[in-house]
Amino acid sequence: MNNNQNGYNNSGNNRNGYGYNNPGNNQGGYGYGYNYNNTNYGTNQPQYGYGGGYRPSPGYVKVETPKMKRERAGIKTISIWSGIGVLLAFVVSFCLSFAAYIPGLKDAYNSSELFENGYGILTSLLFIGVPFLISYYALKRRTPFTLPYCRPHNKRSFALLIVIGVAGSFLANYVVAILASILSAGGLEMVSPEYTTPQTIAGRILYVIYISVVPAITEEFAFRGVIMQPLRKYGDKFAIVMSALVFGLMHGNAVQAIFAFIVGLIIGYAVVVTGSMWTGIAIHFFNNFVSAAMDLLSDKIGTESYNLIYVLYSILLVIMGLISLIMYFRTKDRVRIPVAGTELSERKKCSAFICTPPLLVAMFLMVLSTLKSFEFNWG
Repeated sequence: MNNNQNGYNNSGNNRNGYGYNNPGNNQGGYGYGYNYNNTNYGTNQPQYGYGGGYRPSPGYVKVETPKMKRERAGIKTISIWSGIGVLLAFVVSFCLSFAAYIPGLKDAYNSSELFENGYGILTSLLFIGVPFLISYYALKRRTPFTLPYCRPHNKRSFALLIVIGVAGSFLANYVVAILASILSAGGLEMVSPEYTTPQTIAGRILYVIYISVVPAITEEFAFRGVIMQPLRKYGDKFAIVMSALVFGLMHGNAVQAIFAFIVGLIIGYAVVVTGSMWTGIAIHFFNNFVSAAMDLLSDKIGTESYNLIYVLYSILLVIMGLISLIMYFRTKDRVRIPVAGTELSERKKCSAFICTPPLLVAMFLMVLSTLKSFEFNWG
């Protein structure tokens, strides 16, 4: 909602004014006090209310100020290099796909757990780390910003937000499951990638590193670092939402895209209010670590035992999350996200970020990849 209105304006008038404005006049106003404007009988004169406010004639167009132009240009610069980072990731992924044609490599991948998970770690580093490292240095030269790899402002908030973040990520799974059930009832299945769990101790160690450690470091650097941090200049809430949007779509399938968007909002908020990237890394790591541990556990115990452990863990996590949430919002020195001091509206900021050629192309590829994860089942 971006009507730029103050006070009560009847029947959806597009006005700037304080007080009551009668329907039928699509005019801008800068009056203060009680402004009752009757129907304009064929005149094109500015109207005045009791507050003495000037009302320009119809057709008045607000001219962008120099600050608005600078804000738009700054957001577009961040968008361009964010899009380039995503596109470079697609290029790296495309190049890595040819590795399957290297003699002996495919056989080694299928026959060795160490090789499979080691190769997964390497490709994760190349897929996200290298492209966004290029974007990081390119952006630093054009719009100075820092990556807050520092101690959190408040250790208590840091600990509470980790628990809240992991619990929120767990609940996000249920949101996705409910949505998947609704779509499935209509014959549309959301498919997500499956991972094979290793059987050797060394393979399990590499599996945990591959699933939990590497993504926590590289993805937080890319999305809460390279994308979100420079965008914070134009509003923290705007930066959190835009980085979460790219984070979600980057996963390339519907299940993980929806889940990652929700988790991205939680992690983005936690990083902003604690002033530290380590908060996001910790939430990301613990969420993925629990997922990897559950995968490994399911291979070692029976289904009934696993379900019991999962239910007990779910109840404990939800209770801990609720307690932490209450404690966090009762914290006196809790950091609150300030109102953005920008002249551009939220809609215009979002438009400036999304509508650059590199990011538009990148989003098209990400959406296309996400749509491919749907399967029709109308039998």
